[in-house]
Amino acid sequence: EGGKIIMIPSIHSISRIYIEPTSLCNLNCITCIRNNWEEKPGGMDMNTFNKFLQDLDGIPSVSSVMFGGFGEPMFHPDIYSMIKSISDKGIKTEMTTNGTMLNEDTIEKLFQSNLSRLWVSVDSMDTDNYNRIREGGDFSKVYNSLKLFKRINQKKDRKIQLGIAFVVTKDNADD
Repeated sequence: EGGKIIMIPSIHSISRIYIEPTSLCNLNCITCIRNNWEEKPGGMDMNTFNKFLQDLDGIPSVSSVMFGGFGEPMFHPDIYSMIKSISDKGIKTEMTTNGTMLNEDTIEKLFQSNLSRLWVSVDSMDTDNYNRIREGGDFSKVYNSLKLFKRINQKKDRKIQLGIAFVVTKDNADD
């Protein structure tokens, strides 16, 4: 166009979509981009999400939807119904969480929503380092929540895969 080459990717090649349901978070991690922005935190309204659900039907190549971003997805009041709505379409669902809101009730809701994979952000295995990196977090609480998740997951017929997300910095590379 006008001597320029413009490449337009095929919508049919999209295999994974990322949704940020909220930018609200209960932690103030030293690596978080929210430390450098001035946008007002907020959440996706359900009208926007429902429009996305309708539009998703037009992208048959999508095999996975990831809930995550700069906020804690579990802060969104409708996160479980959002996950279930995607799962009910036969699409794998994943979520990244800081793990601080995992308890017996929320873990059970993740199973009921048919979540496929849960990613938990753990940026250090050293308690002091973790608590410093994830300001407002408590390594012991998150570690115990992961052990609870494992016990519940082992009892279920349908498993949720667990992954660990780790932001490597010079301060935690040895971990």
